[in-house]
Amino acid sequence: YPEGELFLMPMIETPLGVKNINEILDTPGLGGVLIGPGDMTLTYGRGHRDGSTEFNHPDVEAAIMTVARACVAKKKACGIGTFNEAETQKYLKAGFQIIFPFYKR
Repeated sequence: YPEGELFLMPMIETPLGVKNINEILDTPGLGGVLIGPGDMTLTYGRGHRDGSTEFNHPDVEAAIMTVARACVAKKKACGIGTFNEAETQKYLKAGFQIIFPFYKR
């Protein structure tokens, strides 16, 4: 981590970000990354005109877990928003250290 109080965590929300996650995590001074699950779902083509999304689509889940594994391997912080307790527990077990619950606990 850089000296001082700066803690940088860019958002990973696209297939390109997932593809380049190792290079992104190697950026000097980077503390980790955050995943925007809603935007990631949309950039993976899982949003629909009626406003519904497929948050649990296998392509989206694979992308999220790719980022998680890279963060764990490089000892970088990883954060994500969750929509229920089961997701929170799943992502904690996958190595996420920062959880933003979008539901009432």
